[in-house]
Amino acid sequence: MQKFFFLVMVLTLILKPVFAQHDENCSGCHNLHDAKAPFSMAIKPDTTIINPYTKEKISGQSAICMGCHNGSAGPEIDMKKTHPVGMKPNPDKVKVDTTLLTKTGIFECSSCHDFHPSNTKYKYLRVDVKPENLGLFCALCHASKRQKNAPIPSLE
Repeated sequence: MQKFFFLVMVLTLILKPVFAQHDENCSGCHNLHDAKAPFSMAIKPDTTIINPYTKEKISGQSAICMGCHNGSAGPEIDMKKTHPVGMKPNPDKVKVDTTLLTKTGIFECSSCHDFHPSNTKYKYLRVDVKPENLGLFCALCHASKRQKNAPIPSLE
């Protein structure tokens, strides 16, 4: 296990130039000895934000993201202007790959974003698309967003 952590730290130093905004040495988000949330998170989840779609306080993985993205440490995310989170997708409207959902089938911030700093894709998306082709990313789940004959990006 120590070899694994040593390898991670060495790779972190080598790959530092490709890292974007998030802390490249893990400790900005993770803390093994003083965890404040699941996944050894060093960030206290912000559960004070009301989810405009469910009318309940935000919870789960998205509350961890909002621990920083409430304007305190990262760019503020306005939950009224972003994709709905904290709910199960309606299969009559969208077809979401189950690998993008939590084990209980909930859509969270991490359904679209891989927030680890080694991800150099636009806005930490799980699929590499250019900003002008963002509709291609949305077409992964929302078939109506796909333009005729446009390729659907791969999750791999």
